[in-house]
Amino acid sequence: VTAAIRNLGTTGGLTTRGSVAVTATESATLTSRARAAAMSGSASAFSVSVSGGGAGTGDTVTSTTSASITNSRVTSAGDVAVSASDTTTIDSQVLGISVAGGLLALAAGGSVAKVEARPTVTAAIEGGSGSAANVSVVATALPSVNAVATGINAGTAAIGASVAEAKVAATVGASTKNVSITAGSLSVLGNLARQARRDSATATVVPLPTKGS
Repeated sequence: VTAAIRNLGTTGGLTTRGSVAVTATESATLTSRARAAAMSGSASAFSVSVSGGGAGTGDTVTSTTSASITNSRVTSAGDVAVSASDTTTIDSQVLGISVAGGLLALAAGGSVAKVEARPTVTAAIEGGSGSAANVSVVATALPSVNAVATGINAGTAAIGASVAEAKVAATVGASTKNVSITAGSLSVLGNLARQARRDSATATVVPLPTKGS
């Protein structure tokens, strides 16, 4: 996602009686669900029943969001604001079920949920000149990642493993470069934070031993 004012020159340029806002916003959402089940059984007193199964997901969202004013002369009676933000959300949930029935029944299984958000967010004023009441350049990344992996295994012997990973690899930059700015105030801010109470990774294995029939 890109929003920009470009190459309006060093003379003339852009003149407004109000404010100037250059805003780029990314709000991608990825939701994935995976389910898998395996079952086996035996009625013989001398047989062994084995059941194995699992499920998994691997979700990655890579995004680039930028807002800029480059090589331009901007004159505003109000404020000039250059803002880029990313609020990408990933939610992955996996359930694996393995059931074995019989006198000797082994149920083995598990699940894997891995998610990663890779946002790149930049806001910049470069080249040219600017005149305004106030100037702000703000880049913000607020990714949310949630991974839940659950394995349920039922048999006279039940074993399993589940793995959940939630990662954020973000690049955030706010800058002014080679530009002349006349303003009452200038703010250049880069923010990286998580959405409140949204990031988590949970892995659960539920063994359900049963008596042999």
